[in-house]
This record gives sequence, structure tokens and C-alpha cells, in this order.
Amino acid sequence: MFSSLKTWARHNWFLKLLALIIGVVAWVIASRWVYETVTLTVPVELTAGEGMIVKAIDPPLVTVILEYPREAMTPVEARQIDLKIVHDLSGVDSPGTVVFNLEDGDVRRPPRFRVAGLIPSRVTAELDRLGEKVLPVSVSYRGTPRRGYRVVESRVYPPEVKVTGPAGVLEGMSEIATVPITVMGRQVTFDAQAALQPVSPFAPDSLPEVNLIVVMGRDLKERVFKKVRVDILRDSARFDQLRLDPREVDLYLKGPEPVMDGLTASSLKVYVDIVGLEPGTWELPLHTAFPPEVVLERSDPPRVKVTLDRGPVSPRQP
Repeated sequence: MFSSLKTWARHNWFLKLLALIIGVVAWVIASRWVYETVTLTVPVELTAGEGMIVKAIDPPLVTVILEYPREAMTPVEARQIDLKIVHDLSGVDSPGTVVFNLEDGDVRRPPRFRVAGLIPSRVTAELDRLGEKVLPVSVSYRGTPRRGYRVVESRVYPPEVKVTGPAGVLEGMSEIATVPITVMGRQVTFDAQAALQPVSPFAPDSLPEVNLIVVMGRDLKERVFKKVRVDILRDSARFDQLRLDPREVDLYLKGPEPVMDGLTASSLKVYVDIVGLEPGTWELPLHTAFPPEVVLERSDPPRVKVTLDRGPVSPRQP
């Protein structure tokens, strides 16, 4: 039996060796053919130690090349698997820059998937101490209110919130903004809930929403009218001399934009009231008669000097 086996091995040994090599190569190729490849881009997550927080990651995304058995799932299903990259930095206890290499064990993947590549595998991270700060809330807006209206004010409840994040980032913050609140086409006061802009994408806690009351009002436009003539409101008393100084004034007006755009100097009435005054010199305030919603901010000058004189009295004839 043994001798016949030796005779068989010696007979055409070259062809037998070649067949063995071809068989091994074919087995290797066939074994690789049963695996499919999928390429996915995944964010890098880091686990920081107690009292520490991640400040920045470069690059934030890594390309992962995975191999999986062909019979396990379809290529479409393979692209929808739950895949994470989590690297442990809990041993770092001081702020600064850390450079590390990602490994297969950092890739959290379903069973029967194996890592064929990580591009890039080298990652740089910045760590900072975890800080806490109470900040006032400021409101951000998006869009334009209806023509002639504006945001008068916003009331925020609560007006301040406590936030956590990288200590270096919080140190430079004096307020925290809401996500933009749309006021497009608005003209009536409204209330809303608003989320806050995140201090850091790596902050451990989500920020609470705040309640807002956005007060809308008329958008008042300012206009200046120069050298408007001052009129006189008088009674039946007669004066030989009646002088105004100055005779014309400059008016600084404010009102709704549509009203102000159509305003003309002829529609403005400015006067002083001398009813019941005796002869003499008087410093009198200006009175006005304007279209509705037009407000006098100030006049230059604010008062007018009025001189009243009846002249010399003629002697009574006998």
C-alpha cells in the first residue's frame, strides 16, 4: 500500500504539483468572491474622560471600507447598516491636542462585517476642560416683516440659561442666541418656542428651548422738513405790530413709512397761539396739526419769540 502510494506520487509529479497550485489559487480567489465590499463615510466619535470635553476633531469624517458575506445581505441593505467609529480618550486628563490612529476595534459594526480599510486612519483631536456658565439669551430673526412694520422687542422666558461646553469657548461668550425665528410678512405680535444655538457639537447636554413673545409694531420713518412757515392763531384783538422770530422752523417728524412717504410740506400746519395775550414779548411753544400717526420729534427752534404792540395811544378828542 505504501509502495503503491510512493509510485503514484512519483508518476507525473509535476502535473500533480501544478494541479495543487491551481487548486489553491482557485480556492483563494473563490473565497474572496463570496465577499462583497461596501464603502461608507462615518463621523468620528470620541469618549472623553471625566471633566473633559472634545473641542474639535480633524478630520470629522472617515471613510470605512467593509467586507461582508455576499449571502448575508444585498448591497442596498449593506449601505444602511448601523455603523459607528468610537475611539476612547478617557485616559487624557489635560487640555491640548491629541493625535491617534484609528483601529479596527474602534469600528462598531454588525457581525460578519470585517474592516478592509480606514481612510484616513490618523486623527487629530483637541480636548478642553468641561465648563459651565449662565448666559443671557438673545433672539435671532430671519426674514422681513410686512412693509411698514418691524420687531419692537422680544421677551424671553427664561431670560438666562445655564450652558455647558468647552471652558475656552464659554469664556469668550457673553450671550447665547436662539436659532433664527422667522418674521417674514409678520405684522401682529406672536409667541413661539425657540431652540438655542449649540455651544459645541460635542457638548454633553442638549440645551432647553425658550419661550418668546415677539412684539411687532409700526415701522416709523423719520423725515425732516426745512423752513416751514409758522402761522398765528389769534382773536379779535388788534395789534399794530406783530413780529415772529423766527418766521420759519425746521420740523423733525416720525410716522409710519407709507404715511411719511406721501407727506408734503403743505399738509403740515404749525402755529403759535396768541389768543388773550397782552402787548409785550412772549416765548411761545409751537402747536401743530399733522395727518394722523405723524409725530413731531422736535422742532428747531422749539419756541418762537412773538412781539405784540398796539403802538402809541392817540389822545381823546374833546
